[in-house]
Amino acid sequence: MIGIFCILQTIISTFKNIFIIKKQMLLSGLFCAAENIVYYIFVSKAIVERNTITFIVISIFYGIGTFLGLLINKKFTHINETLIITSKNVDDVLELKEKLKNMGIKFILTSSYSTKDEKNLSILAFVKTESQKKEIMNLKKIFVEII
Repeated sequence: MIGIFCILQTIISTFKNIFIIKKQMLLSGLFCAAENIVYYIFVSKAIVERNTITFIVISIFYGIGTFLGLLINKKFTHINETLIITSKNVDDVLELKEKLKNMGIKFILTSSYSTKDEKNLSILAFVKTESQKKEIMNLKKIFVEII
């Protein structure tokens, strides 16, 4: 039974962190209170026992809770990555620029030079979701570097 409360505490903590990131103060506070209630009423009593098997069980269930928390986090949060897309082919970059505009992705278009002093066009694309990132990465004609 204690394992379920360990998982529950970790999941509540995940939601608390999501709400903190999204700057939702009321929900952050409520989830913080709920997390502490679960810990102090259920989990802390088991830890006081000083039983090795109890510690092992608690550790395993916290691991399971962390795994579930990461799945929840992936579902409810966005990534914030900057992709640098560079190409000598101006048409490729301009085509990508239009796709980014249609997808609602913010970007900066610049001209640059390669190490061989060849003129390139570059786009810094600011992606927020994994699907946006994958769509850009699937463009085979263009070199993409993640920073």
